[in-house]
Amino acid sequence: MKQKKYWEILLEKHREKGKDGLTIPFIIGSQNYLENNSYKQNISELIYDIVSSNLFEVCIRYCITTNTFIAEIRKEKNGCYYPKIDNNEQNKLSVGIYHKTDFGESIKELIEYLIDKFQNPIDNKTYSAEPNTYERTVQWNEFSEKDKIFIKKCFK
Repeated sequence: MKQKKYWEILLEKHREKGKDGLTIPFIIGSQNYLENNSYKQNISELIYDIVSSNLFEVCIRYCITTNTFIAEIRKEKNGCYYPKIDNNEQNKLSVGIYHKTDFGESIKELIEYLIDKFQNPIDNKTYSAEPNTYERTVQWNEFSEKDKIFIKKCFK
């Protein structure tokens, strides 16, 4: 049996807790807690990895609690579309239909948008988006102790 990827484990464990998804910076930052992992994926590699996965469909959608985009195991109710990869259809990564103009028609355009949106928090090691419904902007912080415990438990 093929070993699950770190991001698959995180999304599954998060869903088991009754939660929705995780931000791209959270997923990227979690790699710091993997054992024996000298190589770390960037945003582009993560997205292409998701597209080539066969475990479940991932949906990127806007989260009103954190005021930013999250990646989650797709729920049936998610209104979404599927960006093309090299002009070919794919069905492993969907995106919230309301953000089609932001994300574009292709995986390449989606990646460019995500890099523009999330590279700064990643570079600053502020991987965690705090619930912030009143400010209407995302509040990025370093991983909390609670975040670290969750990530470490996932990777045991």
